[in-house]
Amino acid sequence: MTHGPGSSPTVWDQPPKPPRRRPPWLMPIVASVIAGLLTAGTVFLTSAMQGEQTKEHLHTTPSTPVGPAPLQSQKRQFTKLSEICDTVPIGTLTALVPDHDEPHSEPLRHSSNGGSNTYCEWSARYDESSAIQRERTLKVQLSLFPNTNEAASTTNFERGLAKRRSSTKDITARGEFKTGPYIELQGFGDEAFVQQTNQEEQRRVTASLSLWARHANVAISIDYSGADTPTAGNRRSTPLNAQLLRSGVETAVRDVINYLSTCTSCHD
Repeated sequence: MTHGPGSSPTVWDQPPKPPRRRPPWLMPIVASVIAGLLTAGTVFLTSAMQGEQTKEHLHTTPSTPVGPAPLQSQKRQFTKLSEICDTVPIGTLTALVPDHDEPHSEPLRHSSNGGSNTYCEWSARYDESSAIQRERTLKVQLSLFPNTNEAASTTNFERGLAKRRSSTKDITARGEFKTGPYIELQGFGDEAFVQQTNQEEQRRVTASLSLWARHANVAISIDYSGADTPTAGNRRSTPLNAQLLRSGVETAVRDVINYLSTCTSCHD
């Protein structure tokens, strides 16, 4: 554009100024700041999404009880039983059946009740030199079933029989039998109960206590009986009192359950 004489050039007619250049050291700082802002935004967004997901999970997922699983689900099923005479340790045998003979036992055999039975029995020796015969017998019988339900069914069947016999008296050719009350127990395997019987033949009276219990798919039966009988003469025998019988069978069943719980050869 041309101008008349004496006129000054306008601002549009001035040559353009070159653009200002940022110092080279500024570019990395700017890039770093931008990257930081982007990272912070991403973290914030991710945390917010995770928080919402956690809230949603808490609202939709049912709570799970804290603590160990029920005992029944933790027990392994038994597949075999052996060495039944080892289920009761020597200390218990010495206390319950002093000076006992060699045990009489039977290996595991199939039974008509659907299980397989085995037993071991200890009896005190007859001592002619003693004025009093401490007659004692302990019998442990185990029944192995294919599963827990069958073992529980058999135990419940025995419970029904014990309830029907409860507090009854029978007179037979062998003498008089008095059956005590059925008593449910706690703390011995999955279930347990006891019942006492007194047998009187002439002047001979013997008291016995039977305990039934179940541990997983094994049914347990323990019979403990005894009397103190004079060796000479026709004197009346004295049966074991109920407290000794009860403590005897409870000690024995604890030993049996402890043996089963630690038996490594009872599982495939």
